[in-house]
Amino acid sequence: MCLIVKSVGEPDITLGALVTFGTLGWVYGSRRIECRGLMLRKKINRISAIAPLVMSALAFILVLIAVATGWDAGRTDEGSAAHIFHLLILQLPFVVAFLLTADWKRVMRVAATLSFQVAAIALAFGPVAYFKL
Repeated sequence: MCLIVKSVGEPDITLGALVTFGTLGWVYGSRRIECRGLMLRKKINRISAIAPLVMSALAFILVLIAVATGWDAGRTDEGSAAHIFHLLILQLPFVVAFLLTADWKRVMRVAATLSFQVAAIALAFGPVAYFKL
C-alpha cells in the first residue's frame, strides 16, 4: 500500500521544508516511498482495539453506579441507565474493524487483543447477570 511520491532529486512542493525521510517514508533507489495507507490502517486497528475495552469498562462502571445509587430503580420500563448500557455494549463495528485491519502475520497478538475484548464484555455483563437487571 506504499506509494512512490517523487524522485529524490525533484523539488518537493507539497511537503515544503519537510524533506526528511524519518517519519515520511524511506528511500528506495532514487524514489521516496510513502506509506500513509499503512499508517492509517495501523491507527484504525489501534483505535478499534482500544475502543471496546474502554466502552466495556464504562458499561461496567455504569452498572455498578446504577446498582449503588438505585438509578432508575422504581421504573417499570427500562430507564436511561439501561439505554446507555445498550449503547456502550454495541461494539460489533469496532470488533469487525479490528479484525479487518489486523496484521494476520501476528496471529497471537490479534488473538490476545480479541480475548481481552471478549473478557471486557463479559466483565460488563457480570453485574447485570448477578443482580438480575
